[in-house]
Amino acid sequence: MVNGVVIVTHGSAEKTWEDGLGQVLEKAGLPGPGEVTLFQGGYVATTYLKDGAPNLDPWVELLLARGCTKIKLIPLFVSSLSSHVAELAEYARNRQELVMGRALDDHPLIVQLLSQEYSRLVQENQLTETAVILAGHGARGREREWQRWAGALAEQVFLSLNMRPELRRVTYASVYSPDLRTKAEVFWREGWSSLVLPLFLSAGIFTTKVIPDKLKGLPFYLGAPYLPNPLIGRWLVEQVTGFLLDHSRR
Repeated sequence: MVNGVVIVTHGSAEKTWEDGLGQVLEKAGLPGPGEVTLFQGGYVATTYLKDGAPNLDPWVELLLARGCTKIKLIPLFVSSLSSHVAELAEYARNRQELVMGRALDDHPLIVQLLSQEYSRLVQENQLTETAVILAGHGARGREREWQRWAGALAEQVFLSLNMRPELRRVTYASVYSPDLRTKAEVFWREGWSSLVLPLFLSAGIFTTKVIPDKLKGLPFYLGAPYLPNPLIGRWLVEQVTGFLLDHSRR
């Protein structure tokens, strides 16, 4: 029995986004966007979500033609609350050969990635009292769900870092909310350094303009986005391998 995987991400017109993704996929031994390869006894393809989920039809049909009986969609998105992930899930429900995966969410490797980025900022800037703000896109129309999602991630990051003597707090804010600036102002008055860790796959307008503009005039340290951190590659390999090996034994 042969099975397959389609890695799906939204892509970007910015070269830095594609370069970061390409680095991660290459180091992980996975196909680049628009490619398909044999991996761990199954077929793996990577594609951008352009013009909605129906553009996945050619990739699904290609893997079916190669003998795949089950195909997993792996959404390379920060949150399962993304409207794109919902669209993919709806697409998968309408095809019996498809299995829907989860987004990055609060996977242990993401907690590790954020914790490592915190440690890097503290070490490079020799910070003595710190507070973390996880800054994300939010989810329009699902604000309370996003707050629960971001709060759970913040809690996991805090637990990961709870032995750090300089850490005072880990919280979250949507870049569309005044909370981002309000929380940074509170931390500044407390004498704590604000470390803003972006919940974004890649550098772009949110990390280069929106967040800095929201915090203009306040001292803060901005972390790096998820790509091209190799932990994203590890997450992808884990998702792909787990599915292919599990279904090969059935």
